[in-house]
Amino acid sequence: GWPGPAPEEKKGGVDVMLIAYFFFWYLGNYYYNITNKLALKAAGGSSGFPMTIATLQLGVGMIWALFLWGYPDARALPKTTFDDWVKTLPVGFTSAGG
Repeated sequence: GWPGPAPEEKKGGVDVMLIAYFFFWYLGNYYYNITNKLALKAAGGSSGFPMTIATLQLGVGMIWALFLWGYPDARALPKTTFDDWVKTLPVGFTSAGG
């Protein structure tokens, strides 16, 4: 359940923060894709090292996540149960299959 008091429900209106989150997510995604394309071209195009670049990006992301969870003041480790893992399996399988 929700850890604190229930948030107040707003009726009608425009959720400006939600629109801002989507805007900045798309903006970040736009520049991320441009950077990936430039890195791929610099590594020799599609015949170069696309899997190496992808693996390095995944590795750096994993190290960054471990740093954020391992550093005492950054964030708390997520508390997951076996049921939480089971609930993520359908998403994982469909993502891996598609």
